Amino acid sequence: MKKLFTLAFVLFAGLTVVKAQSLTFDHDTVSYVGTTSASNENDLIGNCHNNSNAAMTVNWTVVESVGPSAWEYPGFCDKNLCYVLNLGVVHGFNLNAGESGIMKLEILGHCAAGSGHAILRLWDAADSAGTVLTIPYTARLNQSVTCATGISTIEAGKIELYPNPVRDMAHLSIPGTLDNGQIDIYNLLGSRVYSGAVRGDKEVDLSALDAGLYIARISDGGKVIATRKFTKSE
Repeated sequence: MKKLFTLAFVLFAGLTVVKAQSLTFDHDTVSYVGTTSASNENDLIGNCHNNSNAAMTVNWTVVESVGPSAWEYPGFCDKNLCYVLNLGVVHGFNLNAGESGIMKLEILGHCAAGSGHAILRLWDAADSAGTVLTIPYTARLNQSVTCATGISTIEAGKIELYPNPVRDMAHLSIPGTLDNGQIDIYNLLGSRVYSGAVRGDKEVDLSALDAGLYIARISDGGKVIATRKFTKSE
């Protein structure tokens, strides 16, 4: 009887290990070394994998983000959507059997050299054992030689969207002039709800948006230079 119990325990333990390995990540740590300019976005990219024979729902959250004070973390993207980086908020997506999915962290360094990191946690939503993969995303950014031109770190930090909260009209204040500027506004689900061209200061009509939390991304020539979070009131 004792041998049967031991055998059953070993089989159960083996099944648990297989379950834990159904979701894996391609790196223990996603490491990145690059340069930062006044406007470039640095993307740290890893991939998760469904090694099982069935589809799964992958839940994930970012629990920590650290870096120089000038750095911004505009968002984190899974295989389906990009989301505003709100620490501790859980998102999810589906992975078919044998499928892989991208997990991308976005960083805006704004010409500030230094090191930083974020911590991603992800798990199979159906894993009753609650197995969680913890993946550090680490970055070291060096200052680009182009930092002496274009919008400076200080100027990018002075970009404002106010009032906050806003009811109908918001004012976007930009020090200087953008060559090919654009403002895009996203809700917390990662859906773009507003887009418009911008060269300098601009009045933005937000009256059509529902009340809630949003994030505005200001870009120039396709490169994000600032993100601003705001609340839309009734």
